[in-house]
Amino acid sequence: MINLLSNTTFGKYLETIEISNSCYRMLRKNYDSLMAQKLEACMFVPCKLVKGVLVILEKPKCDCNTEYDREGCPDKCWEYINAKNRVLLEGYDGTFKQLQCLITLGITVENMVKYNLTLTQTTLKRIGL
Repeated sequence: MINLLSNTTFGKYLETIEISNSCYRMLRKNYDSLMAQKLEACMFVPCKLVKGVLVILEKPKCDCNTEYDREGCPDKCWEYINAKNRVLLEGYDGTFKQLQCLITLGITVENMVKYNLTLTQTTLKRIGL
């Protein structure tokens, strides 16, 4: 896993790995796009909207471990797996109310670097790493 880095630090990180110029540009573009996104609760916790209210999903007790095999997986479990796969950042230790405040203020992912968050596998795939 990689921590959420500032744009400058991410650029320095990319310089330490052997990649082509076109790959470098693609990774920079994808990372810049991530950093510019406004915060959403689903970036931090598996959740869904129910009648206009955000509900944090509890991890169900089931054996479904794959995001690809829907057959035999209960709806609640499948819903949780899909919501968990939308989580982009881990390690936020503030309250959900504080997070909602940041969301309301229109804070972007870039402003969250100071919280030492970790990028999830979903995020790394989106960026191209």
